[in-house]
Amino acid sequence: MVIDTAQQGGRETVVLTPDIAMLLVGAAVRAPSLYNSQPWRFRQLADGGLEVHADHHRALPATDPHGRELVISCGAALATLVLGVRWLGARPEIHRFPDPAQPALLARVAPALACEPSPVELDMFDAVLHRQTHRGPFADVPVDPELLGRLRRAARRSGCRVHLLPAHRLPELSRMTFAAQRVQRRLPAVQREVAEWLRPAWGGHRDGVVVPPAVAGDLGSRWSPRVRPAAPRSAAGPRAAATIVLTTPGDDRASWLRAGEALQHMLLLATCHGAQASFHTEVLEVPATRDALATLVGGDHPQMVLRLGYAEDGSPAPRRSPATVLTMP
Repeated sequence: MVIDTAQQGGRETVVLTPDIAMLLVGAAVRAPSLYNSQPWRFRQLADGGLEVHADHHRALPATDPHGRELVISCGAALATLVLGVRWLGARPEIHRFPDPAQPALLARVAPALACEPSPVELDMFDAVLHRQTHRGPFADVPVDPELLGRLRRAARRSGCRVHLLPAHRLPELSRMTFAAQRVQRRLPAVQREVAEWLRPAWGGHRDGVVVPPAVAGDLGSRWSPRVRPAAPRSAAGPRAAATIVLTTPGDDRASWLRAGEALQHMLLLATCHGAQASFHTEVLEVPATRDALATLVGGDHPQMVLRLGYAEDGSPAPRRSPATVLTMP
């Protein structure tokens, strides 16, 4: 690919042309999102900058009434966009929430000074195409401690914290998850949203979740027909996969956006190490169980629960094309 450059203040900058913007957005749309709803839109500015907007037409008001997970999803897309700019050989300026008059505008990525990417950044951007959400049990292979250390540091750089739950805490988390699922199964509006985003494998949809009928992970799944998630099934299984709670000191939109950025960095680092993640967000979607989990991890605000481990490759989730979510000047 030929990268356009220009001089700005005596320094070389990378120009984000329409073709490059389309490439970057094509990577950003592969970020994870609740129900694979992909609740984002992007806008290229006349000066070549890119904006990330929340798409509230894809909000899930019953499951995510405050838009917390929506903003986290957009934060993950933002992290991918920024990483793509680094992959191109530039260091962008990032302005989060640049215009209070536009609450849906979450971030603006300005034209970038030329700067060589690090080998880790190159590997992480290459991992975007291979990262996928896992929806089943993991192999009985312990997660590399070096990887867990790298995830902690990645979260810390975004102002977040990683809490690794020990095995003896997993039954407690399982009970919280079951309690949250029980609450949500009694809420018709939540169940309608689940049904609306469940896709048949043969439908050719570009969003939503395609799940085999018998899928279930160690903590259960909202997509599973099981009534109750099983407690960890063996001493080896739960110890092999790592259970991580990602937290933030605050609980506002800025914290949620940062949590999404941290989450995507963690997921891409894990992919570079051959690991996959499954998400268990029900416990965070019911106030009582979210409060209980906050107590369990020491008082920070939990933003994401994931299981990390090794598994056979599955099928990637469908994605909308970048042309459908990117507005050009």
